[in-house]
Amino acid sequence: MTGYMRQESSDGELVELRGDDGKPVDPPVMVPRLPEDPGPFFKLYPEGVIENFDGRRIPDPYFLGDNLYDFNRNFPYQWASEPGQVGAGHFPGSAPETRAILEFAAKHPHIFTWLNLHTFGGVLIRPLGDKPDSKMDQTDLAIFKQVEAWMTEHTGYASVSGFHEFL
Repeated sequence: MTGYMRQESSDGELVELRGDDGKPVDPPVMVPRLPEDPGPFFKLYPEGVIENFDGRRIPDPYFLGDNLYDFNRNFPYQWASEPGQVGAGHFPGSAPETRAILEFAAKHPHIFTWLNLHTFGGVLIRPLGDKPDSKMDQTDLAIFKQVEAWMTEHTGYASVSGFHEFL
């Protein structure tokens, strides 16, 4: 049985069913909100259902959840097989999404740089990922820093070195 949690919200789509006396019925019953309904208003959320719960021990969550791949780890650069690199896949580019990016880049050799944006983190990460800034061609670094400044101006995201901030 799945339970539901109600949360009061000014833009909620539900109200408590009211009796003829105008008071909420007991036990509470949630009904769709009408424009003329007085508050309070509510949103309704299903209570958490824990997969594979045996009634005693909560299983450890797997960071990939329902995803077979960690796309960051499915690219060829410094690829390592499982279990050394969880989510890396069977071979570099084995995920269809990663393979499509690799094939596109291979068919377009005129592309001089590539910016991959994560969907989490609120940060722009630039090369190099495996060496300090001092090892990057300084002209390239200057170009990246200019692009970073533009990206930060337009997105509000901070921009960092993949090596200095993530290794």
